[in-house]
Amino acid sequence: MLRGPVARSFPAGIIAGVFAAHFLFIQGWSFWPLVPVILLWAIMQRSPWAAAVLLSLCWSGVAFQHQLEDRLPAELNGRTLKVQGRVADLPQQYPEYTRFRFHPLNLPADPRLPDTMLPGTILAYWYRDPPAIAPGELWQLELQLRPPWGRVNFQGSDRERWLFAEGIGALATVRGGELQGMDGSMSSQLNTLRNKLRSLILQAVPGERTQGVVLALAIADLSKLSVQQNRTFSRTGTAHLLAISGQQVSLAAMFGFLLARLLLLAIPPAWMRGLAYPAAMFAGLFLATVYAALAGFGPSTVRALVMLMVGILMLATRRTSHLWQAWLTAMAAVLLLDPPALLGAGFWMSFAAVAVLLLLFSNREANAESWWRSMLRAQVGITMFMLPLGAWWFQSVSLSGLAANLLAIPWVSFITVPLILLGLLLVPLGTTLSLLAFYLAGASSEYLLLALEWLAALPASAVALPQPSAWAVAVASLGGLLLLLPRGLPHRWLGLLLLLPLLAPFPRPSPGSLRLDVLDVGQGTAVLVGSSEHLLIYDSGPGDGQDFNLVDQVMVPAILQSGYRSPDRIIISHGDMDHAGGLNRLRELFPQALVHANLSVANLAVANLSVAGGEPAKCRQGLEWAWDGISFHVLHPSPYLPYIRNDSSCVVSIGFGESSVLLPGDISSPIEARLVRQGIGRHLVLLVPHHGSKSSSSAEFLEHVQPMAAIATTGLGNRFGFPRPETRQRYLEHGIPLWSTDACGAIRMELAADGTLRSYSARRVQFAPWRWPAAEFCP
Repeated sequence: MLRGPVARSFPAGIIAGVFAAHFLFIQGWSFWPLVPVILLWAIMQRSPWAAAVLLSLCWSGVAFQHQLEDRLPAELNGRTLKVQGRVADLPQQYPEYTRFRFHPLNLPADPRLPDTMLPGTILAYWYRDPPAIAPGELWQLELQLRPPWGRVNFQGSDRERWLFAEGIGALATVRGGELQGMDGSMSSQLNTLRNKLRSLILQAVPGERTQGVVLALAIADLSKLSVQQNRTFSRTGTAHLLAISGQQVSLAAMFGFLLARLLLLAIPPAWMRGLAYPAAMFAGLFLATVYAALAGFGPSTVRALVMLMVGILMLATRRTSHLWQAWLTAMAAVLLLDPPALLGAGFWMSFAAVAVLLLLFSNREANAESWWRSMLRAQVGITMFMLPLGAWWFQSVSLSGLAANLLAIPWVSFITVPLILLGLLLVPLGTTLSLLAFYLAGASSEYLLLALEWLAALPASAVALPQPSAWAVAVASLGGLLLLLPRGLPHRWLGLLLLLPLLAPFPRPSPGSLRLDVLDVGQGTAVLVGSSEHLLIYDSGPGDGQDFNLVDQVMVPAILQSGYRSPDRIIISHGDMDHAGGLNRLRELFPQALVHANLSVANLAVANLSVAGGEPAKCRQGLEWAWDGISFHVLHPSPYLPYIRNDSSCVVSIGFGESSVLLPGDISSPIEARLVRQGIGRHLVLLVPHHGSKSSSSAEFLEHVQPMAAIATTGLGNRFGFPRPETRQRYLEHGIPLWSTDACGAIRMELAADGTLRSYSARRVQFAPWRWPAAEFCP
C-alpha cells in the first residue's frame, strides 16, 4: 500500500479528478484541454496527487462520454424490432407489468436500421399478462423502442438523469417474445439464485405487507412494496433502511465475524498462531460479499462493500492510518468503479452519513458515554446534517424521522436483518429452518410497520419543501457542520441560523400579473394558474385513481416552487384518467381546496371518490369568480348537457387587462363550433384542445381565438402521434406558434395586464448534457 503523504494525497487526487470531470461534464465543456496542463504539472512537480487527478479526470471523462453515446438514437423512436438478448437482472413484478433490464446480444437484421449498435442495456416493460421471466434467460423479444426520455419540469425528480446514471440506453415495450434458452454466465447463475430465494421468501412470509420488507432486505427486491408503504417509509425518513447499504452490509460482516470466532474456538490457539482475528475479519468480509451479491451488487451495496473492504484491509494489516484516510480511499474506489455515481442521491447520502459518524466519534474515547447516548447523538447529528441534502434531492424533511429511526434502526439491526441473514445461511442446510427464519423476520417487520404507519399519520410527520438553490444547500450544510462540532465551542448555535435558507420562500407572481405553468406529466394534462395570492390547478395529470399518479413527483414540487403551500381551487376538466388520475391524491393532500370536476358515474367508481371526500361539485357554464383582479369564467358545458367524455370538458376562460388564457380540456370541433357561436373572442394563450388531435383545433376556432401562443400537453414519443401533423399545420397556417411539452418539457408563461408575455421551457432552462435537447421552436 502507499505510505506517508502519498497515501493521503493519492485518493484525494482521484476524488478531485472525478469531481472536476463531473463539473466539466455538467457545464458541457470538454476536459481534454486540461490534460496536457495537468500532465506537465505532474511531471514538473513529481506530484502523485496531480497524477491521480490526471488519471481519474481522463477515466471519468471517457466514462461519461461513453455513457452519452451508448443511447438509442432519436430517429429509432417507435421502431419495433426483434432483438435477441439476455434478461440481465431480477425482474421486478408489479400488478400491471413486469420490468427488467435486457442486454441485447446482436444487432437486428433490419436493412432500415442505421449503422448503429443497440445500446448495451434496455429497460423493458412487459404488459398484458407477462410470462414468468427468470434472470439469465435468453429471449428473442419484439421490442417497441424509444430513447431514454423522461419528464422534464422546472423542479422535482429528474428521470433522464437517473436513466443516464444507471447506464440505461433505451426504453422498450415488449410486444411478444420467444424463450430461447438459458445463459450460463456467473451473473446469470447468481440472479437465478436470487429468483429462487424470492420464491422461498414468498412461500415463507404470508402477508403482502411484510413480504415487501423481507424481500427488500434479503435480495434488494422492492417490487412488492406498495405505494402506501413507500410513502410511510418516506414520511418517517426510514427509506434508507430498505436499501442494502452500509448498515446492512456491516451487520452481515459482523454476523460472519462472530460466527467465525465461534467456530474457531474449536481450533487450538497454538495452531492459529495469531491468525484467528484476521481470519474472522475476512470471514465477515466474505459473508458481506455474499450478501451484497444476493442484493445484486446494486450501487449503494457496492459503495458499502468497498468501504468495508478498505476498513478491514487496514485493520488486518495493522495500518495506523486515520479513519478519514479510509473514508477518502473508499470514496476514491467507488468513484473509479462508477463515475456517474455522483449523479445519484445515494452516493451523497451514504458518504455524508459516514462522515457525520466520523466527526462525532473518531476522536472520542471508547466507553466515554452509554450506548443509548451514542445512538441518540449519532441520529441527531445525521438528521441535522442531512436536512440540506434531503431538501435538495427529495424536496422534503421528515420531522418524525428522529423518533422513527431511533426505533427502526435497532429493530432492523438486531431483529429483522439477523433473522434474514440466518434464513439465508440455513438455505443450503434445508428449507424448513430457513422458512422459519424468514417467517419470523416477516412477523417482526409487521410490528415495525404498525409503529411507522402511526408516526407517518401524524399531521406534521413530514414537511414538503421547494428544492433550494445550490448556494442555500451549501450554506445550510455549513450550518449542519457547525452544529456537529464539539460542545463548548462558542457560537455553535449559529448553525441553526445557517439552516434558514432552506426555508426561504419562492416568489409568487407580482400583483397585476399571472403565471401559467403547463407541467410535463407525459401523456396527460396538469396546469397551474397562479396570481399574487391564489392558485388554481386545472387537471391532475395521469393516474389510475388509486395508487399511481404524478402528484407527489411533479405537481407538489411545482406548487411549492411557485411560492404556494396549497391550491385554492381544483378543476378537473373531465373524467379521462390522463386528466383526473391524480384527483384523489390532490384531495388527500389539500382537503381545504374547492373542487369542481366533470365526472361520470364510472369515473366516480374507479376513482373511489366517496372515500376521498365525496362527489365533487360539477364544473358548469356560468361558474365564475375573481382573484386579485383576474376573472375566471366557465364557458362549457351547459348545465343540461349529459356527460359525453371529452366533449364534457370544463372550458375555462381567464382574463385581466389585455391578457387572457383559454383552457379547453379535450373538446372536439363540434364544441369549438358551439363556443364560436357563443361569441368566444381572442385569447393571448391557448391550451391546445385534446392534446393536438386531428378532431380538434378547427380553422374556424383558431380564427376566433387568435392566440399569440398555443401549448399542447403531450408525452414524448406518445403512441397517438400528438400533436398530429395536420393539426400542427393548421396552427402554422394561422401564424400561431405551437409548443408542446413532449418537445419542450414544462412551459412557464408570465402574463402582464398590458398583454406582454414571457415564456420559458424546462428543456432549455434545465440544461444538462444527459438531457435530450429542446426542439428549435421551444421558448
